[in-house]
Amino acid sequence: MTDHRVLLPENVWSFDGTIESAAAAIKRAGANLPLFILDASDRSGELLIGQARAARADSELIAVSSGLGPLGRACLADFARQLAPAHDPGLIVAVLREIERAARNFVITGKPGGLKRPNPNIWQHLAGILPSRTAIAELNGSVKTFGRKGIPSSAAGGFALHNMALHSTVPQDEAGACRTLLDEFCRIAAPAQYAAHPQLTEAQSEWWGPHDAVEIVAVPADISPVIAAVKQKARTCPWCQLSTLSDVCSYCSAPGTAAHPIPRSTLKGQFA
Repeated sequence: MTDHRVLLPENVWSFDGTIESAAAAIKRAGANLPLFILDASDRSGELLIGQARAARADSELIAVSSGLGPLGRACLADFARQLAPAHDPGLIVAVLREIERAARNFVITGKPGGLKRPNPNIWQHLAGILPSRTAIAELNGSVKTFGRKGIPSSAAGGFALHNMALHSTVPQDEAGACRTLLDEFCRIAAPAQYAAHPQLTEAQSEWWGPHDAVEIVAVPADISPVIAAVKQKARTCPWCQLSTLSDVCSYCSAPGTAAHPIPRSTLKGQFA
């Protein structure tokens, strides 16, 4: 692996959508690679990073598109920083892909009718008008609304997250119902680890829709089996010397034969 294709923990960024931050990250990385975690639903991020990179003709970077919410993408960035000292960038991206596949992403809100993702049905829109209703919605899943009695036992099994690390943002001060439902969710989930993060910013809440959004993401508590599985499948690209899992290198597009080809997911790494 050439010396300049080194990923340092401080050069991993969960992209915030501004060209200024992208330019600063690329400049700070210098001769080393920066890695950006991008919102897969917003294609403008790749364009902005491309514009920021144009100022440095010799620069390379890795852009990873993720379908997770703002907190989920921040968790992926944290994993990348942890992995950076011991693994090459190609393997790191492959591990992030597997972590995202295993992750579950939720949002709690007292205004389910305002959700952008997932989209509530008409009855949930109407139920959201009632002040006593609070909802838990899973990304790419369903929206469930609950009253003052909280989560019934019939629904609790779907929220069990044993052997997972649970991360959540802190509810807004005035969102008492969201705080109560979050506490109950965490008790039912019974995760192996739990970490609280600052409240979502206004722009981050907008990704989900409601301004009172509380994001929850569950990821594997122990990623060593994930790393081992990826290493077993990976091959080294003969051109760029990075690890890849596909027949055609995901980064430099050089052809080759993967040891164990697997289907591509929505999470992709690339040299831009």
